[in-house]
Amino acid sequence: MAFILLDHNVARDIAPLLRQAGHGAITALDAGMHSAEDDEYVLVSSDRAWTIVTHNKKDFNLLHGAWRRWSTAWGIQHAHAGILVLGEAAPTILANAIIDLLAGDPPLRNHLYQWRPGRAWARGR
Repeated sequence: MAFILLDHNVARDIAPLLRQAGHGAITALDAGMHSAEDDEYVLVSSDRAWTIVTHNKKDFNLLHGAWRRWSTAWGIQHAHAGILVLGEAAPTILANAIIDLLAGDPPLRNHLYQWRPGRAWARGR
């Protein structure tokens, strides 16, 4: 089971579908983060062990890379809880893609995965 935070640009309809599959899932609105900046999502979700789900590939790839580089450079052992970047598709398709990924029990801690319609999940750098 994963605990998932859907950022403000992900359809809220996905959260109940993930909960039905046995995962904890909340929306940015539920978490009081509907107006949060992307870096705040990474910080808060790291502290609370929430995996982030977003459509924002550019910003979260940058934040993920910075987090990993700076943690290593500063000798900090704190890892984020994972970032899942989604392409555009219907909420049911996106929820099923997340459920399928999590069923494989991939390492989420300090990892970023990207999904696009018609393609498998790809792990980021």
